[in-house]
Amino acid sequence: MPPQRYLPSSVLTAYIISLLPALHAWLNDYDQPALFQCDDGEFVSHISSQHSNQAEDRRWKCQCSPLPVEGDISQCQWSAPVNDYDEVAPFQCEQNGFITGFSSIHSDKHEDRRFKYQCCFIPGALTKDCNITDWQNAWDGDLDFTVPDTKVLIGMASYHENAYE
Repeated sequence: MPPQRYLPSSVLTAYIISLLPALHAWLNDYDQPALFQCDDGEFVSHISSQHSNQAEDRRWKCQCSPLPVEGDISQCQWSAPVNDYDEVAPFQCEQNGFITGFSSIHSDKHEDRRFKYQCCFIPGALTKDCNITDWQNAWDGDLDFTVPDTKVLIGMASYHENAYE
């Protein structure tokens, strides 16, 4: 039996109206869909988001980094939508997976987003030493989160509140 490898992990919880995108350009305009996917062998290592009171939406930036362990990624899959509009959007990759992409669609009617995440797996690699962060931004505040060195992002959460529309 081959030796097991461990992927240290970090779970991001973000206190934001909507969630999750190269650091040099925004992935989306306000009220538009967002789609981001890392290259093979990488994971989402940095997430930035900026809120607009006028649009009541966020635009996103993401950055990828090489995985902190060796191994061939053999399987990646997209989740179903993790939330309906006006609902909490908790998510965590299953089976020791890590986040390598996300997509979201905005609704003007609900002033909220629905999210999907892409998770990938390395056979024999296990996540360990998991940490859950505090909320990373205020309702209308900017989000700027970097996954700590030697960790991978395995989950995210978003909370929508109609009173802040």
